Amino acid sequence: MKVIGGLIVGGIVLYCFISFLMVRFIGKIIFATPAKFAPTKEKVYEEVKSLFGYDMEYYETWIKEEFTVKNEEHIIHAEYHPIENSKGIAIVAHGFGQNRYVMVPHAEILRKLGFSTVLFDQRAFGMSKGEQGTFGEKEGSDVAKLIDWARERFGEDIKIVLCGASMGAMSVLNSQKYTREVDAIIEDSSPDCVANVIKPFYKTLSPLPNPFLWNVVQQGKKKGIDLTKNNPVEIAAQINAPVLVMHGDQDRTVPVEMGQHIYSVLKNPKSHIEIFKGKDHTLEIIEFDRYYQVVKKFIENVFSENEKSVI
Repeated sequence: MKVIGGLIVGGIVLYCFISFLMVRFIGKIIFATPAKFAPTKEKVYEEVKSLFGYDMEYYETWIKEEFTVKNEEHIIHAEYHPIENSKGIAIVAHGFGQNRYVMVPHAEILRKLGFSTVLFDQRAFGMSKGEQGTFGEKEGSDVAKLIDWARERFGEDIKIVLCGASMGAMSVLNSQKYTREVDAIIEDSSPDCVANVIKPFYKTLSPLPNPFLWNVVQQGKKKGIDLTKNNPVEIAAQINAPVLVMHGDQDRTVPVEMGQHIYSVLKNPKSHIEIFKGKDHTLEIIEFDRYYQVVKKFIENVFSENEKSVI
């Protein structure tokens, strides 16, 4: 019995030790992502082709104008893709652990619907350097700087659409507290509250419960990042612009209920939610034709077809 008891105690100690190490590891990835966890352009090209079946050679034909915006000490690297007779600008934000190129399929949809596009690397990813990210909080202020860039270049009346996936969706929603409101927002798979997503995110890595998960939040506070105050649903409730919510009902990282929660607080009657059956986190774009039709209907509902080109 003593041997069995010793094994049980030893197993519990080992389990707690491994759980603690896992939490430390997750905290490091979230708040100070090592370069090896940030994919290269070439790697993302491969992922987009294998996951979405999208031909990135088409993107290589786009006219591109590289530029940067500065937000305090951060330099955000971006590229502008003008099209003829553009109705406005669509600013497109990638998710955590990615770079601008993963959002090329989303940008193509918006180009087809008449909008010039801006792709950019979020801080600490791609070409936009940074010692730490803030999981969509300060990144929202980076998006606001891009919005300001568009208005300064093309005039205050420029029509602006924001589109973001996962952390990028949080960034575009959070941007609205840093600058004047835009005309429309497409959010794909945003958490309602970041603190709520820690547990399901961890579950994608390990099915076993972890008693130290809340330590991730505490790690953030030590770095000046309070995840409990990063609540996109609260920003969504204040937005007057129409918002399109896209979510997969098999999302293991950000459960579909979070998307439904965000939709439930939206004010504008032109807002819409589209649930994709069987799709995991941000994989709705695999159904490219359906995704396009949903965005097309939303954009046409928001903007009059008779509106003339503005840039």
